Amino acid sequence: MNSTIKVKNENWYENTYLDFTALGVYLCVSVNVPKDLVRFLAKENVHKGDKLYVYSLKKHIKSEYVNKINMRSVHDILLNRCKINVREAKKKLLDKQILEYGKQLSFCC
Repeated sequence: MNSTIKVKNENWYENTYLDFTALGVYLCVSVNVPKDLVRFLAKENVHKGDKLYVYSLKKHIKSEYVNKINMRSVHDILLNRCKINVREAKKKLLDKQILEYGKQLSFCC
């Protein structure tokens, strides 16, 4: 049986939650993404939120390694990976838009 706790602390971002299990803790970090980026991100990590789509990454930390330093380190790694993945998705979207715009220009001239 798992129990999820939404983290409310000034040292953690609001988009972080902990899921406690018998074997440790799942630490999840999420970021909001616009609808047009969803197709460039892994489908299993994206779900529909109230207003925007939410991209999240999750990591399990075994019980013997759960401490403040490790939790903070994993949190930072996950958050940075989320940001990198969203930036890469934005790059793919812009590349696609540039190609489409180039095709439009070649047809009109």
